[in-house]
Amino acid sequence: RSTLWILEAALNYAGVGYSVIPVRPDKTPYTPHGLKDATYDPDTIHKWWETWPDANVAIACGKVSGNLVVLDVDMKNGKNGKRSIEIWEAEHGDFPATVMANTPSGGMHYFFRVEDPSQYKNTVEALVGVDIRGDGAYVLVYPSGVGGDGKMYTWRHGVSCTETAEVAEANESVLEL
Repeated sequence: RSTLWILEAALNYAGVGYSVIPVRPDKTPYTPHGLKDATYDPDTIHKWWETWPDANVAIACGKVSGNLVVLDVDMKNGKNGKRSIEIWEAEHGDFPATVMANTPSGGMHYFFRVEDPSQYKNTVEALVGVDIRGDGAYVLVYPSGVGGDGKMYTWRHGVSCTETAEVAEANESVLEL
């Protein structure tokens, strides 16, 4: 995991319309105004990674990133978010196929587009082990890593969110959640 690798990823995300910020290994932003500093500007992104070469990269959710909402499924602290999603889908219908990422703790991120992201705020424990990341939130993305154990965020099925055609519109099951 090199600085150049993460800088290149941040520039890639910004280049396709995702607003990014540099974050510390503890997942807090390096920038003075946190999420409010998120940008697509390549010059700013270059300066950030020159200033904080060990930074991870995060994507701001909501309107600033093309109406992006992410379901953050945790598998830690005794919570089984994957099981919560299975139960939800059995009762409310399957989610559409979309871009997904693996998290270092064994969880997942589901990436969706919504019509009005202002309706979907950052919500902790929408289901047991499932958080909603909308306006006012961000998610770490590949090739970020946390915990110092070498584990990092990875894209599932080799498809990243830079392939915007792959990020699905949220269906009724997702919107209801």
